[in-house]
Order: sequence, then C-alpha cells, then structure tokens
Amino acid sequence: MLNHVRTRVHISARVTATILAAVVLIVVTIGFAPSSAAQNLKLPEFQRCEAAGQPRLPQRWRSTALLEPFKTPRLLNSFQLAVGEFTGDTTLPAMRATIHGLQAQSFDLLVAPESTYLLTGPSANPTGCQPLGPIWQPPSDNWLSDQAQCVGEAPLIETEVEWWKMPAKPDPATTWHWFSKDRRLPWRSLFASPSDALAVLGQYAMAYYPEFTPVDSTNLPGLLEFCRSQTTDAVDPAPARDDLRAFITDHPNPELEAEREASIGGLIPGLSLAACDDQTLPSWPAHGNLGFTTFMTPVKFSNDPFPTEILYQWQTRSQRTRLVYPSSSPQEFGDALLIGGNGYGIDRMRYGNVSCAPGVMPGTPQPNWPVLGNCTCRGVLDDNPALSPDRVTQVLSCDMEPPSVFWTWYTDAMKPVVFYQTESAPDVGTGLALADYYDWQPGAAIPSGTFALPSQCIGAKRPPIPPLSTDCFTCHLGKP
Repeated sequence: MLNHVRTRVHISARVTATILAAVVLIVVTIGFAPSSAAQNLKLPEFQRCEAAGQPRLPQRWRSTALLEPFKTPRLLNSFQLAVGEFTGDTTLPAMRATIHGLQAQSFDLLVAPESTYLLTGPSANPTGCQPLGPIWQPPSDNWLSDQAQCVGEAPLIETEVEWWKMPAKPDPATTWHWFSKDRRLPWRSLFASPSDALAVLGQYAMAYYPEFTPVDSTNLPGLLEFCRSQTTDAVDPAPARDDLRAFITDHPNPELEAEREASIGGLIPGLSLAACDDQTLPSWPAHGNLGFTTFMTPVKFSNDPFPTEILYQWQTRSQRTRLVYPSSSPQEFGDALLIGGNGYGIDRMRYGNVSCAPGVMPGTPQPNWPVLGNCTCRGVLDDNPALSPDRVTQVLSCDMEPPSVFWTWYTDAMKPVVFYQTESAPDVGTGLALADYYDWQPGAAIPSGTFALPSQCIGAKRPPIPPLSTDCFTCHLGKP
C-alpha cells in the first residue's frame, strides 16, 4: 500500500537508530563520508544565525497560509489541502482564521481570550457569531518559547530563512518555525502533533505563509465587540472540544462557501485543485542514475537537521542514503543500503569501527512508487511567486499507517521539493520526519563501490525487532 517503514534497530552499543524508508528516500540514523559523495552533488549547509534575539511579530498583522492537515483533520470535514487567511491583533488580543478547503467547506473563526467564536455570513460582513468556549488563546507577538534555538540559516525554495526549533509536548517532540531572514516574519511552521500553541494554526501539520505583512489596523475590535454582544443570543450549546470538527460541519456557512473558489485564487495565486487533472504522478528513472541531497529535519528536540545524500540506480536494484553527523558525534558516517530485496543499516564510527544490521529495512523502492503507494494530487501551484516561482509544483499526499500520512511536493520536471511524514514518533532514534531538497541530478555520476556491501554485513544477524510491515513491500522489493 505504501513505500514506507519505520522501525527500531540497535546498530551499536551506543546508538539506537530509526529507519525511515519514505516515498522519497530511505534514511538510517548514521553519518556520511564527504569524500565518497557523488560527483557534483552539493550538500546543503547552514550559515550561522546572524540576528540577535528571537523574532517578534508586529502588533497587527495579516497572513495567507497553505495548510496541510494531519491524517485525521481536526477542523475540516475531510482530508484535504486548505487555504487560510489569518489576521492578528496582539493589543486586544485576538486572531481571526478564515479557512477554505480546496475540495469543499469553508469556516470562519475568531479566537479571543474568553472564547473561540464561529462566524457566519460573508467574510467582509459577518452576520452571526456562535461562542464555542475557551478552546484556544490568541497567539502573542512571540511564537517562540524561552527554550527555542536558532540552528542556522539556509534557503527553503528560494527564500533565505532562519531555522528555529523549540520543545513541544509530549517530550521530546519539537515544533519548528522558519522566519524570513530579511523581514524576520513567519515563513513556515511544522507541528509534530496537534498543538494549541498557535490556536487554529497548530491544528495543521504544516503551514506555509506565502504572505505575512504588518498592517496599521484590523477589523478585529469591531468583530470582537459584535461577538461579545451576541453571546446571550446563542441557540446552540458550545461543543465539546473533541466535537469541534463535527460542530463546524453541522453549521455550514453558505455565504462563505459561495466565496470559496474565488478566495482560494486570491489568497494563494496559482493554486488549483482542478489542475490536478492535468498532472501525472512523479516517477524515478528505470534507466540511469538519480541523485538527491536534502536537509533531513527531526522532530526530536535534541537533534538538528542532517545534510543527506540519496543515490538510486534501478538497473542494479540499489539505493544508498547517507546523513552527515556533526563533528562532535562519535558517529562519522554510514549508510542505509538497499540492495534488491534486502535492506541494511551500516554504522561507521570515527575510529574505524563498523557494524551492520541486516533486514531492518525493505529492499529498493520501485520506480513507480507513487502509483503503488496510492499517492493523490491534492493541489497544484502554478508560478506562485513564494512557493513555486516560474514553475508548476504538484502537492501530493501518500498513504501510510495511521496516524501518519506523507505530504510531498514535486515539480512538473519531476524534481522533489519537500517531504514530510506527519505525527512521526519523536522518541525513536533521531525522530527524522522532514526532508527539504536542495540538489537533484538525474544521471548523477555514482562512484564505484557505492553499493558494495561491507564485510561486516556478511553473516550478521538481524536485530530482535518486530517484523517489517507488509505494507512496505507494495512499493519496495523484498518479501514481508
């Protein structure tokens, strides 16, 4: 059903590694040998964080957002990509969130300290306001906690951003925020699991902010006064927190729904669900080589992103994935090596020790894994200046075992942009969950010996771990 496995494997006495075989790569928590990199493939690297102190939002702001839900949506009636318009005023405080699903359903929420309100009527002039109870608090002008850390500066798509991580619940989970370097305003957010930290925004796995601007004034003071005056006229009791999605579904807003398609195009230009009909699913080459480099980002707070290289050659049924570990780590480099129907985790320490764990991964992914993995186009970005400049990008979701789902972006040139596994367990291995792609080379020159099996793998025993899911072998070679 899907091209994925996550499991636990004890590769050395000091390391418990997580194996993440995703629809776009296969990774083991080991290091990387720079001297053996494929010719001309460039690994991403961080620059030092230049700005002093944490970025803070303006007192009043407006943002658009592209929203990727968790497997079980908390707000929308069905699993779908969504577009949001957000307005914040920290002087009140209050935040408004107007959300449109690409397939169907629109709703309008006003978050205030005493209650979250469901607005009805057209977006420009709401005519009704239903109190839902104190579900969330409006976000402050600082989205980061005191424990947040800037791990570096590096571009995403074509925007230079600061990479900030901060602890989240449950421990050791991480929330990631990316802020534009020039303006120090939000560019993207990732939540390891649903979070109340940013009210409505935290109910989505990933949020992109193609526009985020300070404004001189908002209509939130008037809306807040209107809602507070309507409280005594509410005809329905406030829903229980777990029933919020059903409550919103049972209280449709026909006027807002009539605006849905026009609003989506206005908020995120170039975004379309209908354009999915003209797209084909990406595929990897059945002939020739393929090389990628990425930052692999964990949702485990103690780890920072890893520069990563993936090399693929279907003719020999081989793939190798490598991560760069920091110089302070006892791990120097290693491989997740897939050969035919077998998968090996190979851990190489800085002082020459090598260990091998066979059978901890499925075999090589097949070139048409998106078809086998039941990937579905959820939207297309055509020349969006922030998220898909001068190109067409397909936003896909791919099946996997609940509660997770894959979100991945590919351009019409079949170049990968991003991959994210929602609700990845942060307490297993390094907690790798997100890949942002940098270099991509069909026909990459692969050094001789790249797919050679180390002698330590010969006769090595498989660690005592649970068997791999049979779902993995829909897209990968090998037997369940």
